[in-house]
Amino acid sequence: MKAQLRWTLVLASMFLGMFFFAEAAHATVLIAATGFQDTDDPNGVSTNVDVLAGVSLLDGVWSPGDVLPIGPVVFDHYATGTAEDYLDAISLEFDPGSYDKSDLTLRVYLQKGEYKSWWEHYELLPGIFNLAHQDADPGFPGSVDLLPSGEAPSNTIFGWVDVLFDANSDPLYELPHGYVGVTLRLWNCRVDAIELIPEPAMMLLLAAGGVGLIAWRRR
Repeated sequence: MKAQLRWTLVLASMFLGMFFFAEAAHATVLIAATGFQDTDDPNGVSTNVDVLAGVSLLDGVWSPGDVLPIGPVVFDHYATGTAEDYLDAISLEFDPGSYDKSDLTLRVYLQKGEYKSWWEHYELLPGIFNLAHQDADPGFPGSVDLLPSGEAPSNTIFGWVDVLFDANSDPLYELPHGYVGVTLRLWNCRVDAIELIPEPAMMLLLAAGGVGLIAWRRR
């Protein structure tokens, strides 16, 4: 009887872990995604475009190519700089639900563009439409190089890139209604999908609980 109860607990913990992992992966809602140009464009043109539909699903359709041309923007990858024919960054708004905002992971599915070969970096900034760090080369503080050891060929698919951050660390992250706002600044990248995953620590705790129950069963 005790053995049956133990196995029941083990199976229950496994199913609960899978359930909570699936729930966490879809618990946050992407409210808005806007590709934008920095307002210091030398020609006085600043283009904003709604890219929410294009980045809400991993479907092999790359943003911003799915919405081009839009105004003067003609190139299908983000390239932070001062040229008016590129979008510079993506402003993102999420509803994190009831999850802990101090332990969040932004996941982005990326592909390298066809601009400067040594540009393949990104930066996550607090707040929507953050205009900091425009036209910066790789290696500046705060940026992350997608291939630190070299240069990937154009159109290389980097896949899912995880960016951990604490939305309680800066008031710029805080939006009305409890939403979280970030700016993803990209240098020579296309985006297929974006999602926000809450509390990876909770997933580890659930997994540890399942392992503990299994160990208890083997005693």
